[in-house]
Amino acid sequence: MAKGIIVKACALLLGCAAGIELGSCGPDAETSPAPAAEVGRAAVEASLEAAEQYMTAGNTASARAIVDRLLVKAPREPRAQELYGRILYLEGFEARRAGDVAAATRLVAEASDWYHKAVENAQAQGGFAPLSLAGMHQSAGEIASAAGRREQALEHFQAAGRLDPASSKPPLYEAQLLIQLSRPEEAARALERTLELDPDEAYAHASLAELAVNRADREAAVGHITQARRIDPGNLTLRLQEARIHRRTGDPGRGLELLVALDERTRAQEAIAAEIAECYLALGEPGKAAEAWELCYRLRPRHPDAWRAAVRAAEARFAAGDRDRALWLYEQAVLYAPDQPDVRALGELLAADR
Repeated sequence: MAKGIIVKACALLLGCAAGIELGSCGPDAETSPAPAAEVGRAAVEASLEAAEQYMTAGNTASARAIVDRLLVKAPREPRAQELYGRILYLEGFEARRAGDVAAATRLVAEASDWYHKAVENAQAQGGFAPLSLAGMHQSAGEIASAAGRREQALEHFQAAGRLDPASSKPPLYEAQLLIQLSRPEEAARALERTLELDPDEAYAHASLAELAVNRADREAAVGHITQARRIDPGNLTLRLQEARIHRRTGDPGRGLELLVALDERTRAQEAIAAEIAECYLALGEPGKAAEAWELCYRLRPRHPDAWRAAVRAAEARFAAGDRDRALWLYEQAVLYAPDQPDVRALGELLAADR
């Protein structure tokens, strides 16, 4: 989780839209534009419905083939543009799971372009109800945020809030972007609006807790994260955040109590292992910090980022005076990611200690 922000899973709203200018990916950019009306509304609706059915069934390739053809015939159709953006986003998600970070980054950026263009076309063409446009802006903002386009995402969330002032979702997402943009006062106001609309929005309390930690207000931070966990007691992300808050405000032991009670496989998740290790380091116990990272590495040896757990474990072992174990862990990291800067830096550290 990024410092100062609660990272909430990016939910693609199936009825929402946004998009980009036709480019190298997707339908032929040289095709002469034709309004959807010229193609036939019934044909457009049938194509969209078929593509959605394929998406629901998990057949992204067939859905993409339909949308490719539809965008050749009706390149300004917002819902087709939204679908294409959604397909690209899902492809980016799969690329990330496969460890191809470069492809994932490119696909999410392209998805954001398509979502953005779909919103523009929907507004220009008219005929969309305010709540529908709000949903389009919300989805476009979520994808823009995933693509790292914070200012653009912020504009979409603010537009969604204006179009649907009764929804707590736009100000919540707006607040998270404002936190990332180092605008805490505006973020706090957006979070207060969120809680006015939905007093039981756990992530609003969690975000206020992060803001309180950043201004060294332990009482407010603990109060808000306690309220968040009372609302959603089974949420692992909130549990992790509470542990981090205790550590950052001077009580790493309390943070450990929240995390070491978890089952082994959960403790092996990278974010959990990292926080357990940080708590142990804060207590002056690098050996136990290394154990947390080694569990992460041992249970996830084929994960694309497993090398990072090996590096962190080696660093902690080295800090604990166990150079031999640190060297073995370094060798594991070299097998998977020899060119990573962290791996090289660890090698230099170990070489200097001979």
